[in-house]
Amino acid sequence: MMDGKPASGWRAQLGPSGELDFEFDSEKALDSDGRFRLEVEEEGEYRLMLRLESDSMSAFLFDEVIVQLDAPPWELDLYTGQLELTGVTDWTGEGMPAVVHYWKGPGELFGFAAAVQGAKGSAPCTVPAGRAELRVPNMTPDPEAWPVARTIDVPRGGVLRVQLDPKALEALAR
Repeated sequence: MMDGKPASGWRAQLGPSGELDFEFDSEKALDSDGRFRLEVEEEGEYRLMLRLESDSMSAFLFDEVIVQLDAPPWELDLYTGQLELTGVTDWTGEGMPAVVHYWKGPGELFGFAAAVQGAKGSAPCTVPAGRAELRVPNMTPDPEAWPVARTIDVPRGGVLRVQLDPKALEALAR
């Protein structure tokens, strides 16, 4: 559930535990009620990825799950807000963005999102509400290792506008 309603537009897939898998070959769209069913060849530990893509943003949620025949369904109740960044421009959705919203939820749940940035900054990007960090991605596949540019608090149902300094971001990226 997102903001008290079934999550729509999201896609789900399972990948190897502990890995960020961006191969979208086995994704399934969530049903209109926000449910999904994924099949595996064997029980075990997996990383669940939920992905939302639009022309203006990419958002990912990850959780470590144990798949067993008698396990209860995986469920998530998440509330969101909007994040609008200025001071960073020219990320088209390809390659590495200058900055991402990085959020940690309960247990092993985490997510990150990036908005396409044009000449005037980014369009508002839907992100989990609450405390999060703006991180500068690098070639390390572990988001925990990405440098922190700023800690933020996105209001539930509201918009947070953040002005960033491109030179400071470049210095963190080195």
